[in-house]
Amino acid sequence: MYKPCLATFENLGNPSGEAGVISQLGMLYMEEGDSTTAKEYHEKSLSICRRVGDKSGIADNLRQLGVLAQLQGNYREAHDLYQQSLGMFNEMDSQAGIARTISRLATLYRDEGNYTKAKELLEKSLAICQTLEDKEWIATNLRQLGILARLNGNYTTAQEFYQQSLQISEMLRDKTGIAHTHHEIEILMRLVIQDK
Repeated sequence: MYKPCLATFENLGNPSGEAGVISQLGMLYMEEGDSTTAKEYHEKSLSICRRVGDKSGIADNLRQLGVLAQLQGNYREAHDLYQQSLGMFNEMDSQAGIARTISRLATLYRDEGNYTKAKELLEKSLAICQTLEDKEWIATNLRQLGILARLNGNYTTAQEFYQQSLQISEMLRDKTGIAHTHHEIEILMRLVIQDK
């Protein structure tokens, strides 16, 4: 699906469209667990965006490269990439970009064990997403808050966040969001059973 679309943008001489498709391919490879190929695609997209001055594309690709660095355990690099992305989104006053990057930064703090900072950032991201009525990212932030509650041993609170997230994802028919939330609920249920 993406390859013919990419060829079309290349033939039309539309570098911004080309960069967008390349970035989408990078996200697909990331979801499939192929970090190396995903990184190559995001770096290529980033290069095109820089060449044509597409600030939003630059910021998006920096965030995605941050995700990849975080997944590989390169927390310092991830932090730097998220901060660059956040700075650009702040310059553009892109509230959606700010919220999404703050949410990703929160997961980094969580992975580093700084649950207080992670919660603060997730609540900030959630508030922005609620203002924007960005349901998909509201569900994502609620799920992430559930994970934090679980990690802190607050199983009842975690379940409440997961149920809110699941309800929104089901309403949106977001299969990925539903799957992620069901996975988190399974982890929580195993812990509850173990603690009995």
